[in-house]
Amino acid sequence: MNQGRTNRQVEANNKIMVTFLVAMLAFILFAFSLRFFDNKASWLVSIEKKLFSK
Repeated sequence: MNQGRTNRQVEANNKIMVTFLVAMLAFILFAFSLRFFDNKASWLVSIEKKLFSK
């Protein structure tokens, strides 16, 4: 499954994926906590409507 990549390349790719997922989770938590404290954040309301309408 490594497709001829070295262990270093696989580890680097895994670190990049984990960093991306952690950054995404941090942004989501930040956005929802901001929405919790500031109910008039219109950009977050529009994003929520787009996400939950599908």
